[in-house]
Amino acid sequence: MEGDIVWILWDGFLIEGWKWWAKVCLWLLGIFQPDLLEMTFEDILKFFSDLANNSFFKCRFNDYLVYAISPLKIKEEIRAVPLTNRMLELLESEYVNSQKKYKDILKAV
Repeated sequence: MEGDIVWILWDGFLIEGWKWWAKVCLWLLGIFQPDLLEMTFEDILKFFSDLANNSFFKCRFNDYLVYAISPLKIKEEIRAVPLTNRMLELLESEYVNSQKKYKDILKAV
């Protein structure tokens, strides 16, 4: 990922930490949602594996006009993603519980 957006994403991470990356993921899902809803599961997997090579990430600062969004606005939009620490704690708890259940199933087999 070589474009200016990469610097914006890293800057946010260095300032705000891991919660920033969760917000970035949700923001990206929102941007690509119309396309993703039309794809098969296999196409979605390919889309995400090729995401780093997507032209969206290779743009330079002025090229974002094509996407009708300024790089500075990107940072504002990501910050505005409604994600609380409580939400992250619930997701983590859900994940830990699912892992425990998975291990219990493996032990039973």
